Amino acid sequence: MEKKQKQELYSVLILLFVFLFSVSFPFSLIFDNAITIYICSISIRIAFLVFAFIFINKESLPSFKFKKIDWKLILFFPLFAGCFSNFIYCYFDQAEMLNIFSWSTFGQNAALIFLSVLSEEIVFRVVIYAEFARKYRKILAVIFSSLIFGSLHILNINSLPSIPYCLVQSLYASALGLVVGLLYAYSDNFVLPFIYHLLFNICNDELSTSLFNIEWNKTFYVTNILVVIILLAYGLLIYFFVLKKEEELDAA
Repeated sequence: MEKKQKQELYSVLILLFVFLFSVSFPFSLIFDNAITIYICSISIRIAFLVFAFIFINKESLPSFKFKKIDWKLILFFPLFAGCFSNFIYCYFDQAEMLNIFSWSTFGQNAALIFLSVLSEEIVFRVVIYAEFARKYRKILAVIFSSLIFGSLHILNINSLPSIPYCLVQSLYASALGLVVGLLYAYSDNFVLPFIYHLLFNICNDELSTSLFNIEWNKTFYVTNILVVIILLAYGLLIYFFVLKKEEELDAA
């Protein structure tokens, strides 16, 4: 049994390493042409997905779950407000609206986001969360996998000025990991966390920054921190008053 667990750990680490390589390879240091960089970025993400499907099956790692949607998951719908936290900030800060918006650029970036989110959900929810869930309670597996997901965003640091940004991004990513982790843990359906994560990245990152001049000021931090606190508090309420009871009944 111990040998099998070690083999599973090595397989997960290999998958994680290949994932990090695919999303952080510095094509911009090799090529000057933006189109070439984009094509390479798309290609390496597709290559990772092909590798992941084959590797997960070969190594008998946890695979996708597509359980029928339960009506109680309606309780999670208010959490989708987190996908629009930057728009909430823009409203309160009266952020300046930009006049330049390119649908072609947005579509290209959305394609990259789609592939990146799909890869992240496969690695951190389908595999890493499930590995923790084999040994611990669901809520602990969600916490552990979300902390790993958030901490790896530190790798986005490329200079001293970027440190505060990456630290905030890591904390925010951990909170996002908790939300999508809860969605996956209690739906057993890959589609829900994937849609939430995709909507979050497109709306809170690509769309909001394309439409508004977003400044990292006091209002930005306060708004986003409050949104995170409210969402996490609501998520924990769902867990302790609804889902925990179901988990205890299933264990019994």
